[in-house]
Amino acid sequence: MRRSNESSPATRRRGAPEPLGDILAQVLTRPMLARNLELERLQEAWEAATDGPVRQQTKVVAFRGRKVTVAVRSSPLLHELRGYRTEALLAELRRRAAPLEVEALVFRVEG
Repeated sequence: MRRSNESSPATRRRGAPEPLGDILAQVLTRPMLARNLELERLQEAWEAATDGPVRQQTKVVAFRGRKVTVAVRSSPLLHELRGYRTEALLAELRRRAAPLEVEALVFRVEG
């Protein structure tokens, strides 16, 4: 049971300082923020792993079930990525996005 002189988030005086670690722990446990941070990390890793033309015509759009979904702007590039570059890109993405566990790349055309 909480004593009356102990502060809680609800009773803490407005503007009173809180330890940064407490604030970060509250924010980083939010599932939506965690997903956004993962997606941002994967997008940065993807951009670093790809060359100019591929980087300009693709974007990481989802990360679910250890699968990264990449939107591709053209069908010819989609076929090139699926047919010739998936394994190399997957290996590079795994290396750059660690500790996130990436098992597969999924490409889809998105104009």
